[in-house]
Amino acid sequence: MLGRRWLAALLILMSAVPRAIGARQQEACAAAMPANIDAGVFRRDVAALLQRSDTFRAQCERLAESPRVRVKIGIAFELDGGRAQTMIHRFPSGAITADVVILFGENYRELIAHEFEHVLEQVDGVDLRHEAAVGRAWLLAGGMFETRRAIETGIQVSRESESLHARAAAGAHAHATR
Repeated sequence: MLGRRWLAALLILMSAVPRAIGARQQEACAAAMPANIDAGVFRRDVAALLQRSDTFRAQCERLAESPRVRVKIGIAFELDGGRAQTMIHRFPSGAITADVVILFGENYRELIAHEFEHVLEQVDGVDLRHEAAVGRAWLLAGGMFETRRAIETGIQVSRESESLHARAAAGAHAHATR
């Protein structure tokens, strides 16, 4: 009888430990998410990028250091020309809000980093017309700009995220087949 109680207590404890560890990991990811970023439905993607990509972590650190910047990420089922876009609003006080919209079904992680870089371009005061004049940006239909800087950053973050994910998956597969 006493043995069964100990066994039951041990089983309860064993099932609670993984849940507690998972909860701590989620809390750590949430704590790393800057308060001025509302990731919405992309919260898990942002958390994964924070864990897997040094470049994305640096982007988020820079955004966190800019308390007058607010970023909100949303999803759309249709966008006029493109896979993502960010509408930047500047206020006379110097505050900036950025509404990032990602097209459903796209490479969310690459595009989130790409759009965050557009926000950082605004924080840095990049003159997009000058960037276009020297070939580092392009004026698109509708008056929006695309920049080489954002394209390269999105690709870099995607590579960092995928390579770490692939190494982790390969390690788990090798461990499982032993």
